[in-house]
Amino acid sequence: MSTQFCQANKLCFPSPFRGWLADSCGGGSCQMSRVGSLLRWGQQKAAAPEAASALEPDPDPPEITGRQTLNPIGGMHYLAEHTDIVRHLCRVAPTQFASASDDHSIVIWDTETHRSKAKLLGHTMPVTCMLVVRRSGVDGDLLLSGSTDKSVRVWDLETAQCISTWETHGGTIKTLADLRGGLCCSGGHDLCVWSIADGRLVSRVKWDEEYDTDVRQIIGADNGNVIIAACDDRQLLAYRVRRGAGRANVDLLPIKKLVGHREPVQCLHKLTEHAFASGSLDGSICLWDAVDLQMTQVLNYHETYVLWDKSMHTYLYSVHHVTSVGNWLVAATGSGFSVFNIVTGTRVAKQRAAHGASVSKILLFGTEEELCVVTASVDAAVKIWDLSSCCPSTASSETQASPILELARKMTPISPVKSRTRKAAPRLIGHLYGHTGAVNDLIETDGFGFASCSSDRAVISWRNAVMEWQRLNEGTVKAVDHFYPEERPHTPPNGPEGPDDLQTPTKWNASV
Repeated sequence: MSTQFCQANKLCFPSPFRGWLADSCGGGSCQMSRVGSLLRWGQQKAAAPEAASALEPDPDPPEITGRQTLNPIGGMHYLAEHTDIVRHLCRVAPTQFASASDDHSIVIWDTETHRSKAKLLGHTMPVTCMLVVRRSGVDGDLLLSGSTDKSVRVWDLETAQCISTWETHGGTIKTLADLRGGLCCSGGHDLCVWSIADGRLVSRVKWDEEYDTDVRQIIGADNGNVIIAACDDRQLLAYRVRRGAGRANVDLLPIKKLVGHREPVQCLHKLTEHAFASGSLDGSICLWDAVDLQMTQVLNYHETYVLWDKSMHTYLYSVHHVTSVGNWLVAATGSGFSVFNIVTGTRVAKQRAAHGASVSKILLFGTEEELCVVTASVDAAVKIWDLSSCCPSTASSETQASPILELARKMTPISPVKSRTRKAAPRLIGHLYGHTGAVNDLIETDGFGFASCSSDRAVISWRNAVMEWQRLNEGTVKAVDHFYPEERPHTPPNGPEGPDDLQTPTKWNASV
């Protein structure tokens, strides 16, 4: 079901975690909590000056007062179909996306009607990951879903039916990756390679017998010939996918362990087929060559990154998510985010306190000239930031046309140095209220906006009001032309481009 289209920037839903807890509670135990944190910071300041400075009380996260005139989002659709926490979103078609929940179900949503198209039932425990793959020689895509019930299910998106169930894993499936050539990989207690066409297990590494931790995330690199696996450890592991005659002859050959982080790796991001990035609890972001498996650059390196005492173990710069577009890489670090130039290895902008709690997900959209980032947080807020002043256009430069890998090879070899920040700051242009729980995922939908999901069991489709209005108006014009070819609709009273109070939309071109 869905609520009506409404003005998002006029909603007055309170954010339950906004600002200091003392401010929202009016003193008492919350006030004591704030005092306690200040005392701990004071005790550790002398021993770790750099770390202590990072723990200085952040200013309150930026807020927008009055009307959000620059906010490209003008409306929302509240999609309520799940009965438990919604953790994952996945785009499955140009105008459709899927949401996966702890209620064991997957819902397919239509972004034009803002209603559920199908509900996929079959898992017996929470759904933990999703992946869209194309069937070899057959029209239509397949949706793969992994679950805590130790199974991977394959869904036909045309019929919304489960056509295959893979049950070889010894524990929760935590991640899925496409390896091309009709193969895919799943990770958890084991690392398994599957033939998508017939659902056969073609190769397996019993991870729990070799390592003490599970696979957290995997990506396919070098056109599916290399698997990069991150586990609850500080190392990455690389495997070569050796393909024999036919899909049944596939071997996973360990290549090497990639050492670069000082704490467990939290996230992986594919930059190109030949380059990827990894982010860690220690705050560092490593750029890697996926061909020779060498580290080419280290971003956001800090000598002191963790505070220890009897009651607190705090990672100051933990990287929760990384994404990129063009030469720009954006990382969610702590309760803020940083923007880096991949070519020069410098940090061009930093927003230290973007939210009142950890930033869980980021989404980039726009063009090289008009780049924006959407941030989602545990504090239930979704915010939009303008990066135009931080990321000048590089479309005309010679380096823009060069592959990231070649640029990385021309850089000075790895030397962990502190990132340099230019004097430019992201500008907050939109604060979207609607969720009442931690926001878990963001995804670009159909070019007219994006969607978010939350622990409050809701999915919200955020829409660009001008583009939505233009789409509906074009549909009306086509209908009138079809049924009444001799008549033309009148010009709207506020002009042909829509209401006067709505801004010209930013071109959506998201990267996750």
